[in-house]
Amino acid sequence: MKKILLTLCLILGSVVCADAQGLKGLLGVAKDLADEATDGKASELIDKLTGTATELLIVGTWSYTQPAMTFEGGDLLSNVAGEALAAKLSTKLTTAYNAVGIKPGSCTFTFNDDDTFSAVMGKSTLSGTYTYNTETFAITLNFDSKLLKLGSMTGYAYITASGLDLVFDCTRLVKMLTTLGAKLSALNSITSLLGNYDKAYVGFNLTKNK
Repeated sequence: MKKILLTLCLILGSVVCADAQGLKGLLGVAKDLADEATDGKASELIDKLTGTATELLIVGTWSYTQPAMTFEGGDLLSNVAGEALAAKLSTKLTTAYNAVGIKPGSCTFTFNDDDTFSAVMGKSTLSGTYTYNTETFAITLNFDSKLLKLGSMTGYAYITASGLDLVFDCTRLVKMLTTLGAKLSALNSITSLLGNYDKAYVGFNLTKNK
């Protein structure tokens, strides 16, 4: 019970600008989960709460702050080697993002409650529809743009202490950046850096606009 309530406080603290209706819905879910909670199911219930929180609170406009990365297993970045990898990867991603205009102040994602979205990435403006799975944290962006032919792109979205992490499989993100105009040579080092990791996801750390 205490662990679930603490998790809820951390989530709410990271999204203080969320709308009142979203918070009301989240609090209702939290109460239901807390009533069900047992020590053996605490982790499962916290995951369910986080997924529901993300679905409710993702609605709105989010601004890019820095690269985001997630490695399945969760413990890689906790050791020295992992921290060094993260620092190197962040630098290379920043360089690649800058090449297509993805930088603080010129990149936003807007998610609407009718399941549509729009994204501004430098000089490119994209739009389409999205779906979010609260159990797996998977988000699929279905792009409308026929000119860029991005099609659909599935990744993961997580509400975190720093905002929203929107991450994708490295190969798929590289393809999107190339389509937006980044030179492949600038992206090869990112692909090779993550070549030994089967489930590495990279993308964007976003903060919600007030």
